[in-house]
Amino acid sequence: MQLQCDGVVAETYQGDPPPCIWTACENLYHSSFCSEHHLKSYSSINQHTHTWVSRQDGVIDAVILFQIKRHTVLVLNEVVVFSHADIVNFSTFIFEKYTPIKIIQFKAIFQHREKLFIPHLAFAFSEDFILTLPCSSEVWMQCLSKKMRSTLRYSLSRAQRRLSQLQFHTVLTSDIHPKLIQQILAMSRIKMQNKGKKFCMSEREERCLISLMKKCGVIYLLVNDGEIIAGLLCTVCQQDLFFHVISHDADFDDIRAGLLCCYHTILLAIDNKYERIHFLWGRYQYKLQLGAKEKKLIKLAIFRNHSDKFIYPSFYLQKFLHHLKIFIQYSRQKFIHN
Repeated sequence: MQLQCDGVVAETYQGDPPPCIWTACENLYHSSFCSEHHLKSYSSINQHTHTWVSRQDGVIDAVILFQIKRHTVLVLNEVVVFSHADIVNFSTFIFEKYTPIKIIQFKAIFQHREKLFIPHLAFAFSEDFILTLPCSSEVWMQCLSKKMRSTLRYSLSRAQRRLSQLQFHTVLTSDIHPKLIQQILAMSRIKMQNKGKKFCMSEREERCLISLMKKCGVIYLLVNDGEIIAGLLCTVCQQDLFFHVISHDADFDDIRAGLLCCYHTILLAIDNKYERIHFLWGRYQYKLQLGAKEKKLIKLAIFRNHSDKFIYPSFYLQKFLHHLKIFIQYSRQKFIHN
């Protein structure tokens, strides 16, 4: 099916879309989470996957991948910005082509301030902390607080005094080995256990991450005398760098090895002309201290009719449980501080 209106042409593909569509998707959204490598590593692409492509005067201006489950369309693009026009055009196309569809769900897209004038429900459920990189490391350092600059200088000086063989290494995609990824994940697991927290990556997610890292990953390491003391697992999409896992050996807490690994990574990213670093979800103070800004991610549901909002209570339940989780976390922190 093809729809055309005011110079905009929309059409769909089924199965694995052609390479030009993947390239357009990455060029448009700069998101590792809707790249070919990510979606194939996490087994999201199969014969049941559909791709909606919008062209403005012959040029692709939107790509949305999705799957259909009963009366629901599930959008696969995540950690992306969609214009309101794209959301409306896509929804119109879906409801016209697939008459049984009553709801379209976007799992994790960046929040818009504009109002959406079609039947929908939305709530902010997570966040991405994004550092927009300046033209030079000097400019970045000047953007940091005086306290943070002092902390970095102290940690660097202490590390140089304590660890005479300290080096920063980059491991590119072609040299990434699963055992190296597993070693960094093991450090992260131990760190979380020491904090009394659960390491929330399943065995399947670990296998998928390893597969992804071998396709578009880069690993940054702090190494002392041949021993890894901190590591950062990243993926790259266009000029955006995504921090998936950062960890360090607890024996090096005093030099803030994890923070120093981030510091050296940011400097290298600036030198390599990256545009943004995505620290992703998890509200940790160091992300803000390093200059990242919080950007809300929302769950969005589009309905065929206003009345359909009330026959899908699961969305309301998700929203309630999310706000309950936030309330419990806030109450726990308040209790600890008091």
